[in-house]
Amino acid sequence: AGWLDAKVRLLLQQTPNNSQELHILIEPNKRVEVILRDVDLGFGLTRQLRKPTVLRESLSIYSGTWLSDNDVPRMTESLLGRLEAFGYWDARVDLDIQESAFEVTVFVDIESGIQHEIEAIILKEDVVQTKDEVFTQAELMSTLTYERPELNIGLVFNEPYNREVFSEGVESIKEAYIGAGFLDVELTVHEDVYTQGSVQSHALNLSIEPGEEHIVGMVNVNGGLDSVNQSVIQGLSGTYTPNKIQSIKESLESEYRETGFLYSSVDVIAIPRQNQIVDIEYTVELGELVWLRHVGIRGNQLTHRSVIDDALDLQAGIPLTPSILEEVRDDLNALDIFSSTTLVLTGDNPTQQDLLLVLEERPQWAFRTGASLATDLGVLAIGSVQNRNVQGKGHQAFMLGQFGYAWTEDSVRFDSTEPIWRLATTYTAPRTPIQISNIRFESIFQEIIQQPNYRLVQSGLGMGLGLAPNNHINMLIEYRVKRMVLDDVEPRLLIDNEPWTLFNEEVPLRWWSGIQGSMILDFRNDPFNPTSGTILSGDVKIGDGLLNQLPTVRLSGALSTLQPMDPFRWKIGLSWGIGRTNDDSPLPLEDRFFLGGANSMRGFARNQVGPANQRTWTDFQYPEQIDGLVDEYFRESAGNRWVATGGDYFALANIELHYPLTKWDMDESSLVTFVDVGHLDFISAQSSTDSKGDNLDPLFRYCFGLGLRYSTVIGPIALDLGINPSPLVERGEAWIVPNVSFGSL
Repeated sequence: AGWLDAKVRLLLQQTPNNSQELHILIEPNKRVEVILRDVDLGFGLTRQLRKPTVLRESLSIYSGTWLSDNDVPRMTESLLGRLEAFGYWDARVDLDIQESAFEVTVFVDIESGIQHEIEAIILKEDVVQTKDEVFTQAELMSTLTYERPELNIGLVFNEPYNREVFSEGVESIKEAYIGAGFLDVELTVHEDVYTQGSVQSHALNLSIEPGEEHIVGMVNVNGGLDSVNQSVIQGLSGTYTPNKIQSIKESLESEYRETGFLYSSVDVIAIPRQNQIVDIEYTVELGELVWLRHVGIRGNQLTHRSVIDDALDLQAGIPLTPSILEEVRDDLNALDIFSSTTLVLTGDNPTQQDLLLVLEERPQWAFRTGASLATDLGVLAIGSVQNRNVQGKGHQAFMLGQFGYAWTEDSVRFDSTEPIWRLATTYTAPRTPIQISNIRFESIFQEIIQQPNYRLVQSGLGMGLGLAPNNHINMLIEYRVKRMVLDDVEPRLLIDNEPWTLFNEEVPLRWWSGIQGSMILDFRNDPFNPTSGTILSGDVKIGDGLLNQLPTVRLSGALSTLQPMDPFRWKIGLSWGIGRTNDDSPLPLEDRFFLGGANSMRGFARNQVGPANQRTWTDFQYPEQIDGLVDEYFRESAGNRWVATGGDYFALANIELHYPLTKWDMDESSLVTFVDVGHLDFISAQSSTDSKGDNLDPLFRYCFGLGLRYSTVIGPIALDLGINPSPLVERGEAWIVPNVSFGSL
């Protein structure tokens, strides 16, 4: 507010009634007021400078300043610098300081003079093209304007000519040529100037003479080990570039430090000679080999030391290297017990060091909540409680609860009478029985699986072994026993001879036992918001027939890859699945494959693709007065309703082109165009459906569309508009299918 030399003191006093009083003592001293008096600047800059905070900053008047006439030259120079940045090179500033008993007032008078603007920046083609075509014109302009918006000329208004910023851009181009090996590059700026009224426009012509490339001459390494030196520098030849020389320096340091010389360093000198030749001389300061003497741990209040020792597997006497220290950090983070880890090397003897691990444990209990919403799935609330460190052994106990509602079959309305929910518990013992594995125990109670045309309730137990050899590979194999109840099903969804048709009970019940396995190979650059890389997954499910008397095999897999192609990004996905039973009957309903929906083929409703049966309505006897109307307006059209049955095998390809919205500071969001192509069918000819008999089951189905991926702090949002170019109107397919999901990608 202008009292720049104010002082504030806080005093806490105790009163006779044993309460506390806070006294705030303020010494305002003199207030500094700045007033812009005479000015002939443009409207925008004048409006800025009339704000006291902006004007004080432009005059370099900050908190703690005690002004006098001696500050006038400093303040004048500061304001002239701001004016020059706006193109007023010849401005005049007069400051008048008047002091009273209570304030100091700075009156500011400005004569702006003529304003200089950039009309154009020109790089001629014959100047840009070097003999090796090192840089294109677009690359040079990008280098010139990088983080310099003042140099981006508008379509309507020219930008003020800030000579300092332009000089920085020219220097960046020079550094780029030097980095490419043109050490003698010369840059010349020619200005075409014309004046119109109070504005002087400048067309800046930038001429570049790159000169000759410099070549690497002799390369010498002083000190170190000849075997290491030769292996690193043997490829150093050809064009001299500072980046290449620096890269070799870093490689030498890395090689020696990974050998155990933890504190080794390398210096490099470039020596230019005649004929554009540069000799390179490296000097290696080797230092001493560093050995591990002892591992100390601090901060493990709950975690047993044996858990940490087992995870690290460090032995005294090994040489300490950067990779070993990084592995220690990674192994500690993999325990998922500590919120922070700090590694400290201590010891008076430089050749023998103690490794001190300073750890901060996470809270033992973790509580999480979340939710997801999708147009083809419904709404789901998720809650979990986790014990991260059971009895300090690093074991984890996890309980998950889910509750929500699916959409009713024929309308965008929640089926509030039949909620979907799940309760599951998991116990995991990491690094058991070996370091890269873990043992898992899981139970599921009354899990409700709601699909468009059936509802399955299952409970069961499972025991499995997980393997994670490295950060990219994750595998799990487990044995499960499940009890399944088909709570509600559309009859035409069941296929002749499948297991569920063998039950005559009103509420069919089946048991299942067998082996399930999964594997994930993840080579993406980020597991949460990837921009490149590939992920490959596979699943196997084998029913052993011990409880359900029906041995089955079900295999599926998926491949997804992200390929950047600036400024776009391609995402290609391939997935497949196949299943068989021992008697060539169709797979049971819960194991069959389905296509259609937001996560497979976006131009179709959920599970709509593939073989289907025609759905008929029960011939209910209505009262005589309305029975005729029902026949006329309802039953005649009711036969055109279809139920997709799924299939024993499928193949699906998804191709997406992403346009990241980085221009609008939304790096993790993008516009999407996509094409989906899929095929789904039964293997056995015994599995017949109405759609095959009516020739309403094309071999391949495809769709395309547009979408938006928007990342928020609380979860991703996906908007897709799928277009089906060849809808089967007889089967109730639509031309356009919108898909919206929140938090469920």
